[in-house]
Amino acid sequence: MAQVYVRKWLWKKDVGLEMLKSGLASVYEAKSGSEFGTSEQKYREAEAQAKERKVGMWTQPGLLGRLRGESANKLESPREYKARHTAADKQKKAA
Repeated sequence: MAQVYVRKWLWKKDVGLEMLKSGLASVYEAKSGSEFGTSEQKYREAEAQAKERKVGMWTQPGLLGRLRGESANKLESPREYKARHTAADKQKKAA
Protein backbone atom coordinates (compact mmCIF):
# COMPACT_ATOMS: atom_id res chain seq x y z
CA MET A 1 0.00 0.00 0.00
CA ALA A 2 1.08 3.58 -0.38
CA GLN A 3 0.17 7.07 0.68
CA VAL A 4 -1.05 9.14 -2.25
CA TYR A 5 -1.07 12.92 -2.28
CA VAL A 6 -2.61 15.40 -4.68
CA ARG A 7 -0.71 18.62 -5.12
CA LYS A 8 -1.78 21.93 -6.54
CA TRP A 9 0.80 24.62 -6.05
CA LEU A 10 1.52 24.70 -2.32
CA TRP A 11 -1.62 22.79 -1.40
CA LYS A 12 -1.23 19.04 -0.66
CA LYS A 13 -3.98 16.56 0.29
CA ASP A 14 -3.71 12.97 1.48
CA VAL A 15 -6.10 11.06 -0.80
CA GLY A 16 -6.44 8.13 1.62
CA LEU A 17 -7.35 10.42 4.50
CA GLU A 18 -9.98 12.18 2.37
CA MET A 19 -11.45 8.80 1.37
CA LEU A 20 -11.60 7.72 5.04
CA LYS A 21 -13.36 10.96 5.99
CA SER A 22 -15.95 10.37 3.26
CA GLY A 23 -16.56 6.75 4.27
CA LEU A 24 -15.15 5.50 0.96
CA ALA A 25 -12.34 3.47 2.55
CA SER A 26 -11.39 1.72 5.77
CA VAL A 27 -8.08 1.53 7.56
CA TYR A 28 -6.11 -1.38 6.13
CA GLU A 29 -6.06 -4.37 8.47
CA ALA A 30 -3.56 -7.06 7.55
CA LYS A 31 -3.09 -10.38 9.33
CA SER A 32 0.62 -9.72 9.72
CA GLY A 33 0.34 -6.04 10.64
CA SER A 34 0.79 -2.93 8.59
CA GLU A 35 2.79 0.25 8.77
CA PHE A 36 1.30 3.72 8.57
CA GLY A 37 4.24 5.89 9.53
CA THR A 38 2.93 8.85 11.50
CA SER A 39 -0.56 8.69 9.93
CA GLU A 40 -2.18 5.73 11.68
CA GLN A 41 -3.89 7.69 14.46
CA LYS A 42 -5.41 10.30 12.14
CA TYR A 43 -6.55 7.53 9.75
CA ARG A 44 -8.26 5.63 12.55
CA GLU A 45 -9.88 8.83 13.86
CA ALA A 46 -11.14 9.73 10.38
CA GLU A 47 -12.66 6.25 9.96
CA ALA A 48 -14.30 6.44 13.41
CA GLN A 49 -15.79 9.84 12.58
CA ALA A 50 -17.15 8.55 9.25
CA LYS A 51 -18.75 5.61 11.07
CA GLU A 52 -20.23 7.95 13.64
CA ARG A 53 -21.62 10.26 10.93
CA LYS A 54 -22.81 7.21 8.94
CA VAL A 55 -21.38 8.33 5.60
CA GLY A 56 -20.22 6.31 2.60
CA MET A 57 -19.97 2.59 3.29
CA TRP A 58 -21.07 3.21 6.89
CA THR A 59 -24.54 4.36 5.77
CA GLN A 60 -27.41 2.27 7.10
CA PRO A 61 -29.24 0.34 4.36
CA GLY A 62 -32.36 2.00 3.01
CA LEU A 63 -35.77 0.36 2.75
CA LEU A 64 -34.86 -1.74 -0.31
CA GLY A 65 -31.68 -2.96 1.35
CA ARG A 66 -33.56 -3.98 4.48
CA LEU A 67 -36.13 -5.82 2.33
CA ARG A 68 -33.24 -7.74 0.75
CA GLY A 69 -32.16 -8.76 4.26
CA GLU A 70 -29.29 -6.34 4.79
CA SER A 71 -28.71 -5.61 8.45
CA ALA A 72 -29.79 -2.21 9.68
CA ASN A 73 -27.98 -2.67 12.99
CA LYS A 74 -24.44 -3.97 12.46
CA LEU A 75 -22.14 -2.31 9.97
CA GLU A 76 -18.97 -4.23 9.25
CA SER A 77 -15.60 -3.30 7.86
CA PRO A 78 -14.24 -5.06 4.77
CA ARG A 79 -11.94 -7.04 7.11
CA GLU A 80 -14.88 -8.20 9.24
CA TYR A 81 -16.83 -9.12 6.07
CA LYS A 82 -13.93 -11.20 4.76
CA ALA A 83 -13.45 -12.96 8.11
CA ARG A 84 -17.16 -13.79 8.31
CA HIS A 85 -17.21 -15.30 4.82
CA THR A 86 -13.96 -17.22 5.39
CA ALA A 87 -15.48 -18.79 8.51
CA ALA A 88 -18.67 -19.69 6.62
CA ASP A 89 -16.63 -21.30 3.82
CA LYS A 90 -14.70 -23.38 6.36
CA GLN A 91 -17.97 -24.55 7.92
CA LYS A 92 -19.28 -25.62 4.51
CA LYS A 93 -16.11 -27.58 3.76
CA ALA A 94 -16.22 -29.29 7.17
CA ALA A 95 -19.84 -30.38 6.68
